[in-house]
Amino acid sequence: MWLPVVIAAVVSWLIVRAVERHAVPLALIDRPNDRSSHLHPRPRGGGIGVILGTAVGLVVASLAGITIGVEQGTVLGAAALVAGVGLWD
Repeated sequence: MWLPVVIAAVVSWLIVRAVERHAVPLALIDRPNDRSSHLHPRPRGGGIGVILGTAVGLVVASLAGITIGVEQGTVLGAAALVAGVGLWD
């Protein structure tokens, strides 16, 4: 039962680290301004890792026989939409 959670966490962590590592060449850097809560440039786009990790976790859970309802898919889809809009913005 914990396997999907662990896999989701590991996949999320790996993707977030990869996005951070490639943020400069991909121009995914958030430069601080008057409204920022940070003082130094920070990579953005880490939400991609969280969304993909969660999706992988749901697939693993489904393969393990855990019932995945429409609600989980809807929440994941909505989160992916918000992440996409945030990345585009």
